[in-house]
Amino acid sequence: MNNKIKYSLLIVLPVILFITAHILKVVQGPYYLNFYDPSYVYLINSLNLAQLSGYGVGHFDHPGTTVQVLGAVAVKLFYFLTNNNQDIVNDVLSRPESYLFFMNKFFVFLNCTALFFLGYFTLKVTGNFLLAILIQLSPFTSTEIFYGLIIVTPENLLIFCSLFFIASLIYYIFRLNNDDTIPIKLILTWGIICGAGLVTKLNFIPVLLIPFFLIRGLKGKFYFLTFTLITFLLLFSPALYNISNFLSWIEKLFINNGRYGNGEATIINESTFLSNIILIYTKDKLYTFAYFFCFVTLITGWYAKRRKSGIEIYAEVRKRSKLLLLIFISMNLQILLVAKHYSQHYMIPSFMLTTFILMLSSINLPDYLRNNFNKIKQDQIILLLIILVSAFSLYKIIFSYNEGNEQRKETEIIVNLVNGKYSDDLVISGFGSANYDCALSFAVLYAADQKENYSKILLGKQRSHIFLNPWGNMIYSPLNKDEVYDIISNSKRIILQITSYGSVEKFMEILETSFGKRNITYKKIITNGNDESLYEIYSD
Repeated sequence: MNNKIKYSLLIVLPVILFITAHILKVVQGPYYLNFYDPSYVYLINSLNLAQLSGYGVGHFDHPGTTVQVLGAVAVKLFYFLTNNNQDIVNDVLSRPESYLFFMNKFFVFLNCTALFFLGYFTLKVTGNFLLAILIQLSPFTSTEIFYGLIIVTPENLLIFCSLFFIASLIYYIFRLNNDDTIPIKLILTWGIICGAGLVTKLNFIPVLLIPFFLIRGLKGKFYFLTFTLITFLLLFSPALYNISNFLSWIEKLFINNGRYGNGEATIINESTFLSNIILIYTKDKLYTFAYFFCFVTLITGWYAKRRKSGIEIYAEVRKRSKLLLLIFISMNLQILLVAKHYSQHYMIPSFMLTTFILMLSSINLPDYLRNNFNKIKQDQIILLLIILVSAFSLYKIIFSYNEGNEQRKETEIIVNLVNGKYSDDLVISGFGSANYDCALSFAVLYAADQKENYSKILLGKQRSHIFLNPWGNMIYSPLNKDEVYDIISNSKRIILQITSYGSVEKFMEILETSFGKRNITYKKIITNGNDESLYEIYSD
């Protein structure tokens, strides 16, 4: 096979990734059914930035400013291509799903372009086509990565940063000589990638350990940290005026044991910490296989070093072993951080390294065992890994499709009831429920200086104006307090739409204490397979 054909074939997996992400998004349905937190929030903050009027951002938890900045580019581009004689604010608030769909495709295109570059770069540096294909399978290794690809959240750009980080490690392994000082251009590259990854989402922080300890000498480490900090601050600048709130939020994440900085100030919840670690391993089996393959490879290398056998080019093997060890340490730190505030998609920076770990282990292991297994060929191992990862990926794609299809069907049951049978009733939807009006109104709460302006616009565009915030067990609405009081007080029947985040009993307490209702009773209408429920609530 000549080189032109090899390089041409590297477009196949990026195209498959784009098509896969598109299919999985379509089967999930609109964002307001399942994934409006935080996709709708990022849309609203991107709208703020797209106006270039200093409106700033009201959401900085991840911090996610890279998503907001690139999202603003996508919003402006989509408005330029498709606007229907409305100003940009009214256009976005009139058709948020169209904008979100375009933003997602914009991010997926960036990821697919980066994936092609990764394959091209790997083939250019190594000359090994099979190795380039294996590395291009990096975003196919977990359903959590597929999840990240179909929504407008930091996970989409964490995938992007991870692809370039893998390319930098390929350069480190195959282009640098063992005794070479790491060049400043690679330190700069690592600083930019790590700064961008960190400002996208803080769970990228374990990745920083890898280049920090690969770089020898305090001067090089200082440059790396400086480049990382500068990149972080530049990309964080849209939310810089919120820096004190951001730092306070980080403090809560560290001290409290609940998600989003909630819970008790015990740092670690001992009752759930171990079970969360078990979940991480059991839910992503390919990652677990790579993890233990890496561990076995490191133990084998340690044993071979002690026996001083099987390592003929020791300096080269030592460099790869150091990198493998640092990745393994980074993986363990990621596991510990995620086990504290568990959600499987927080593992994406480590999941993205799965195929790289398999590749590096498969190169190192034969070197450790050369005297005993001199017939082992690297390409045979890589081909076997390609088959393994491809088969696993196909299974996960089918699983994700079926799961998404079932989730959409379940949400549509309740959406159809709300829009049909109960269209004339007062419907109060809680955070997380499949409700278009609730999704947009929830997002506008994070609109910074434009919150009041956007809320007024929504009053003329929405049917529902009263919503439940289950976190604070309170009602919120773009209407004034008197209007909300009159509407709820005069309603003898209310339809409550909530997920597991909410509680019908606590909502009844609100009706009693805040709106003076008495003799309150309720009846469950339905609970779907996504644990979302509708209730009829009656009162005097």
